[in-house]
Amino acid sequence: MTNAAHQRDKAYIVTGVACLAFLFPWIGFLVPRSAALIVPLFAVLLLLGTGWEKRSLQDYRSPVWIGFLIFLGLALLSLLWSLNSEGAGERIEKLVLFLPIGLSLAIRLNGMGLQSSVKNVEWALVAGAGIALAALWFHMVTDGGVFALLNPDYTSVEKAVSVNRPSAILLLSLTAVFLSLNSVFNRSAALLFVVVLMVSLPFTTSQTASIGILLWALTWALAQMSARFAGWAVLVGGCVLIFTMPALVLVVEMFDVERTFDYGAGSVGARLDIWYAVTHKILQSPLWGFGLEASRVVADWAFEFKYVSGINIPHPHNGILQVWLEFGVIGAGLAAAAWVALVRGVRHFSPQTRPALYAGLIAFLFILSVSHGLWQSWWVNAVFGAAALTILVARRAGSGAEGASANQV
Repeated sequence: MTNAAHQRDKAYIVTGVACLAFLFPWIGFLVPRSAALIVPLFAVLLLLGTGWEKRSLQDYRSPVWIGFLIFLGLALLSLLWSLNSEGAGERIEKLVLFLPIGLSLAIRLNGMGLQSSVKNVEWALVAGAGIALAALWFHMVTDGGVFALLNPDYTSVEKAVSVNRPSAILLLSLTAVFLSLNSVFNRSAALLFVVVLMVSLPFTTSQTASIGILLWALTWALAQMSARFAGWAVLVGGCVLIFTMPALVLVVEMFDVERTFDYGAGSVGARLDIWYAVTHKILQSPLWGFGLEASRVVADWAFEFKYVSGINIPHPHNGILQVWLEFGVIGAGLAAAAWVALVRGVRHFSPQTRPALYAGLIAFLFILSVSHGLWQSWWVNAVFGAAALTILVARRAGSGAEGASANQV
């Protein structure tokens, strides 16, 4: 067993992580952007608790910080050619705050002790996921749920779409919840939760989550049949998608001459409008892009929008295209390297957890590719919160097998 597996964390640290696990899946149904607050809050509390307990921050050492410094260097360098240097500078200030906090949470939970008390985190995740599912159904039945009750002055559309962000967070959390259900109950209970969620999400306004959970299930099933093949498919497929996304959008545009590819006006059609315009802009500077937050200031899209009114595009609704627009092929190369590192990292977990981990990565890549702004604070923190809890649960799920192997040796 690893040294990390022998660690023993104080009860208050485990309790704090359990509180995060309980709140994370459902709090967004009350306040959709709440991840921007609760994840940094618990990350800082965990940092302070670890420092107080061990008088050292040794648990936060990781080569991942090198990747953060490389990204920060590229972001700072892009200020030289940025179309929006003021906005880029403000965004860098936020990222310098939120990225290290999120990274610290994931690194710390990766090194957390695997004693039996960590099972409390699994129970907390299961309870939180149950509340999230109830909140999801309450939202559908009442056309707004708890959010509508707390915000009666909002329009009916705003109340309806308030489910989009918490649905995305619930999907990001699915792998951790699945592994927790499998641990505290059994595989049947875990699969039942996936099926119920798969049936529920299409009744919401979140088309992203509805399709994302189907991809999660398909990837999990493929990995169950052949984890090795699934691993290579996820790795290669992700890299190909990152490098070819602009070309894929241009191909879709070729077949969308009449601009009729739409499913719900203002959603798919609007996204395609934005993707076409952004891709044509990318072609004007494919090597190094236009700097952070470029889309906010571009006025000459040289594209006739059909579903989007005005020319203001806060973000491309596609994280891969956003990387291309802001950093060009240089950024795409770094993004592909990060993806390779993530997928290869799955090999360090036990075989029984890998199918769910591959499924979680595909769900994350899908949401990233069709929806939220890449650098939005709530999104960044939601990703790190889900990743940190998934890492902890996945390591615990495999600790029994690792221990058995060690005993046999």
